[in-house]
Amino acid sequence: MGYQPPPSFLSCDRLTVKHILLCSQSLIFLIAFSSLYWQIPGLYGENGLIPVAPKLDFDGPIWECSFPILLSIYRYLNLVPSRALQLLCLIGIVLSFITACKRQSRSPIIYLILTLLYLNAQKVGGIFLWYQWDTLLIETGFHMTFLAALPDSALDSIGIFLVNWLMCRLMFASGVVKLQSNCPAWWSLTAVVIHYESQCVPTPFAWYFHNMPVWFKRLSTSLTFYIEIYQPLAFLLPISCLKKFVFLQQALLMVLIILSGNYNFFNILIIVICIPMLERGRHVEWFSSRTDMFLSLIIGIVLTAHYMYWFDVKLDIFGLQVTTEIAFNRQQLDAIVTKTTYFVVCLGIFMFVVTVTYAIYNYWTTDPASRSRKLFYCLLAVGVATPLFTISIVPFVVIDREVHDSIPETLRNFYYRIDPYQIVNPYGLFRTMTGLNGRPEVIVEGAADPNGPWKEFSFYSKPGNVSQAPIFVLPHQPRLDWQLWFAALGSYRYNPFFLSLTYHLMEDTPEVLRLMSRPQPFKETPRYIRAQLYHYHYTTPGEKVDWWTRELQYEYMPTFPKRDEVLVDYLKRSGLLLTKEYDTTNILDLLLLRLHSFVYAIDQAIFVWGMVTSCLIIIAHKFLSSFIPFGLFSLPNV
Repeated sequence: MGYQPPPSFLSCDRLTVKHILLCSQSLIFLIAFSSLYWQIPGLYGENGLIPVAPKLDFDGPIWECSFPILLSIYRYLNLVPSRALQLLCLIGIVLSFITACKRQSRSPIIYLILTLLYLNAQKVGGIFLWYQWDTLLIETGFHMTFLAALPDSALDSIGIFLVNWLMCRLMFASGVVKLQSNCPAWWSLTAVVIHYESQCVPTPFAWYFHNMPVWFKRLSTSLTFYIEIYQPLAFLLPISCLKKFVFLQQALLMVLIILSGNYNFFNILIIVICIPMLERGRHVEWFSSRTDMFLSLIIGIVLTAHYMYWFDVKLDIFGLQVTTEIAFNRQQLDAIVTKTTYFVVCLGIFMFVVTVTYAIYNYWTTDPASRSRKLFYCLLAVGVATPLFTISIVPFVVIDREVHDSIPETLRNFYYRIDPYQIVNPYGLFRTMTGLNGRPEVIVEGAADPNGPWKEFSFYSKPGNVSQAPIFVLPHQPRLDWQLWFAALGSYRYNPFFLSLTYHLMEDTPEVLRLMSRPQPFKETPRYIRAQLYHYHYTTPGEKVDWWTRELQYEYMPTFPKRDEVLVDYLKRSGLLLTKEYDTTNILDLLLLRLHSFVYAIDQAIFVWGMVTSCLIIIAHKFLSSFIPFGLFSLPNV
């Protein structure tokens, strides 16, 4: 009868895992393209903060450009530059919507197009599109292209393994770099103590998380290391029970982050690439159920014991709390990171070889396809998966110099040659913590007179008014608000977009003001702009009249008058203020303008929610229709 996997909780067959991955990837592309599409006029329009036009004025051949698809749309359709970017996003929205809803449309060509479209957008997006989740989305896009190219067969295991390997690299590196950064908040286990207050765009729940007991937040910091450093090995091991246990913890961590912070599609994407942990089958379940549970228990006990020793976890019965301290030094950390990195790479290579060998053998001996077809797909699987896996080792081992230097120079050089395409990438999330003395926040103020009175501008999601509650905007990412958080960590002199924002606020530029999506307190456009830097703190439960308290630190940016010559000259020289006029008589251009004006009338987060919800409704309808007879959920013929 062959192998029959025992029924178990949280198990999916290989084909189900494959199509959940592909469908979910399409949904996340839909989120990313929809979110970006809404913001294009204010961020990249001809009157936006960092116009895309100067980058598209490229005189060389298209193939020498890092964004050839976008440049082709711009040149051959004769569009206004920002409208070319809008059309690129619209194509991405349509393709991702279709592939999410229709299983038959999930071809490798479509996923490759989606990935390249987003890569093109990122290449021209500058600081507003250079986050690690944008890079991760591109890498997962290439992985899904490969997975979609494989026939629904045993060969899918190879593509699914590569997703597991990606998740292992992502989480392990994210945990290690926190300690390698020598950030005092991570080494003192106080990172979570300040995290909820200092994160980019908090949610209302962040206030409640922040006001939990300090010992619990220190334990949460410690458990973050347990989840990110100790558990990634489970992504590679063929032990089903252990994988499901780790999946639940990873998913729980991501859900808690989703509840407390507006991290757009990032945590949803991580949950998606955890889904291969639920795959069942002989190739991932090497042992009987009893042996599998025994090995899971032994490995879990060993890892937990090591964690409790290195992080000095103790139960204080009388104080009704758990205490934890880091019980190792930097030299010990470096030594164990070197050994562990070597081990992870060797384990990854071993499991990759085993997975590929078993998948090819199983496909060749059981699939009814012709020999020539089987030969083609076997060569495709090996020919793509082997270099993809091998090259991914290089960005992973940058966490340890000794291991990195042991990689053959030829392989390293090849990786650096393809690095601009972001097929594989290094990761290291939340390397250092900010806001050790309070959340730095730039408050932009305007006035009709240089002597005041000064009134504050309101932004869409970032804290400003201390009485205003944080809001939920995920999976949308208001990229201006995010970048203002980073600007608060430095100087306006090193943030050209901030000077551009200053100019457009005094010019009352509608595209930029729409990004803020809130009524402003000015009867007339302010003629003077300045910025102050405050430190924000959450209020405590006993004093909760407002959500925040704040203290003025210093003047972030001096007062600029309207049409200040130095400012205008700087913006023109930087390509942030255009002098060239663009013709909008093209019919397609006018249609794109009209379409976006309709979308612009909708709140930015609601637009993204609407796109995702409509897609999920169609998916749910198709799913229910496959179970409920008599066409009870059938759509009428139109």
